[in-house]
Amino acid sequence: MPEASAAPIDHFPAFLARLPAGLDLEALARETKAFQRPRGVRSGTDLLRLALAWGPGGYSLQQVAAWAGEQGIAEITDEALIQRLHGTVPFLHAVTSHLLMPMTPVPCWHGRVLRISDSTSLSKQASQGTDWRLHGVYDLACGGFTHLELTDGHGGEALDRGTPVAGEVRVTDHRMMP
Repeated sequence: MPEASAAPIDHFPAFLARLPAGLDLEALARETKAFQRPRGVRSGTDLLRLALAWGPGGYSLQQVAAWAGEQGIAEITDEALIQRLHGTVPFLHAVTSHLLMPMTPVPCWHGRVLRISDSTSLSKQASQGTDWRLHGVYDLACGGFTHLELTDGHGGEALDRGTPVAGEVRVTDHRMMP
């Protein structure tokens, strides 16, 4: 088994502390069918921990599998890990949705809502173009995102991403065609 990286790859306890108190990761993992039975990975929470170590953590599957074994989180090969992670998309989407839920669409500034709408292009390593686009709508008064959406590379920027509210002023950096 490959050795895990010497650098700390786990900031999961701090991440868990920032999650909403009522968020039941185990139930959510089962509802979304990301976790159905403990084969190598013992829980939905552990599966989320592995997904975050691999995806945003930027570590290879081999490094994450070795680290998980060393830490007693999961006994799993890198091949089995990628199969488990492929099934986590609905689970990760549900977790993200729960994190966005506290944002309220109620106007914070005397009947006006000021929001910024933008997107960014994301590409796989060695890609020749845009593979995905992350669209976001940020509410300046409330200090948070009211909408996040990941599309394939063909999903264009648009002012109508996210549900508008009455009196909203939306600012963007792209030109809308008539």
